[in-house]
Amino acid sequence: MIGTKRAGLGYMTKKECITIGERRINLYLPPSYFTSNKRYPIVYVQDGGELFKQCANHLNRLFLEGWLPELILAGVETPDREAEYRPWSPAEAPSGSLVFCGKGRAYVDELADRIKPYLDNHYRTDPNVERTSIIGSSMGGLITLFTAYSRPDAFGNIGLLSPSLGHVGLMAFLREQPALSDHLRIFLSVGAQEGMDDRTVPRNVVHALELCKLWQAQGIPDSRLAFQLDEEGTDDTLFIVRQFPQVLLAFYGQEAERPPIPSRAKAENSVTTTSTYEIPRTETFILRAERTGLSYRILVSEPMRSPPAEGYPVLYALDGNAHFGSMTEALRMQSWHPHGLTPGLIVAIGYDSDEPFVYGRRLYDFTVETPESDVRSDGMVWPPTGGADFFLTFLEEELLPFIQSRYPVDVTRQSLFGHSLGGLFSLYALFNRPSPFRTFIAGSPSIYWNDYDLLRRLPAFEERLVRREIQAELIIAIGSEEDPSMIENATLLYQRLQPYENRGLNLSYMLIEGEEHLSVIHPMISKIFKLIFHNAR
Repeated sequence: MIGTKRAGLGYMTKKECITIGERRINLYLPPSYFTSNKRYPIVYVQDGGELFKQCANHLNRLFLEGWLPELILAGVETPDREAEYRPWSPAEAPSGSLVFCGKGRAYVDELADRIKPYLDNHYRTDPNVERTSIIGSSMGGLITLFTAYSRPDAFGNIGLLSPSLGHVGLMAFLREQPALSDHLRIFLSVGAQEGMDDRTVPRNVVHALELCKLWQAQGIPDSRLAFQLDEEGTDDTLFIVRQFPQVLLAFYGQEAERPPIPSRAKAENSVTTTSTYEIPRTETFILRAERTGLSYRILVSEPMRSPPAEGYPVLYALDGNAHFGSMTEALRMQSWHPHGLTPGLIVAIGYDSDEPFVYGRRLYDFTVETPESDVRSDGMVWPPTGGADFFLTFLEEELLPFIQSRYPVDVTRQSLFGHSLGGLFSLYALFNRPSPFRTFIAGSPSIYWNDYDLLRRLPAFEERLVRREIQAELIIAIGSEEDPSMIENATLLYQRLQPYENRGLNLSYMLIEGEEHLSVIHPMISKIFKLIFHNAR
């Protein structure tokens, strides 16, 4: 049975609600559809197309301004979401094949063998697999993921927006599957804050990272795999709808023909607007870690003065969004005079966000895995933890070689700075393995984290000191007005390590008077600069 009903939808010209068999499809046709003979890429969207209904005006603008080529959008409705979007029932263990239990496989095959052929035959779609996309979110994202494995012959672009990756047995099942077809393009987005309101919800971001690593290990290149981690993103409609235009741009944006941007008229008054303020001799890079797929904003400040023969000393600073500007301007001022500090590189490791501290990402990068039972005092679950080893590997094996390939670096004078959880990570890096860093700065370190896990690692570090395997400098700094327990922890750690001073470990301790946990950062910067950028002459 085929039925059709038309309605207007602004610039998106026509909405056709059609029925194919028992399946309702909400079809949106592009503005030029009835005035041209062109064929259009088609995008299948789960849940009746609610994602594009929520951002129709924004898509109109992308069409009008030439950021996207015109597309046909097909919203596929489901009368039984739980059954059709679920690959198997929760009580059943997955098999090694793609024979879905319940209605999952039947639904996927209906899309590929009935819905797509009908639309290709009755509308001017471009039927090529490479021009055909399927997109879903949450449980709709889960069944879209299985479509990539089961019907790559029908859909060439796979959009996964906050897919439900915590399904029982899912990750083990996917690890057993052959590599995806080499023509597929995949867009995967998740929010770092997904599941924050319910501690029983699986941490989707952890599964997404594991899935990206699996695909990369199977040889999927970056050109066919786009991964986006929104630092403030949650799993509600607001975040997911925001990602929908992004997936379309990833799949089709390069095909768009953008009109020239008209020049602006000159201002009629005497005010001249120039570019925003920039610190001279600074550069910004985005680096993606090979092992995790996570991206980092790397900010680098190069001195005005020429490097010494051995190269510049370098300070690598965690939480770079917060610290880069302050550190760069402080060192520019204090190294300006010939008898001031030695000019050095500031390399700040941050995240692609306008926030000074990106809570979810820094918690993952700076910590070892913390038990699920360790919840916050307000009863909410912590964001994902346990990425410290991956992050340290990224610093040592990817970031440092990258910096050394671009700038003259004194590899004997490389320092690592972290504050709070970053201070904890700086201690973790010192305690756990040989390192290219010479100096470790632990500012207001969160030694208490994970039931004092760091102190359980201390005896092994002391054994390495006894065997003279360590040549490093440790600077512990904290404000006098911080939480008394944090001051006590920092003081006790300093006292514990004092017997090893000048036995492979140069040790400094700073109690900065009158400063609290955040206000201490700026006076701390000035004090540590005098130690790590001292003028060797």
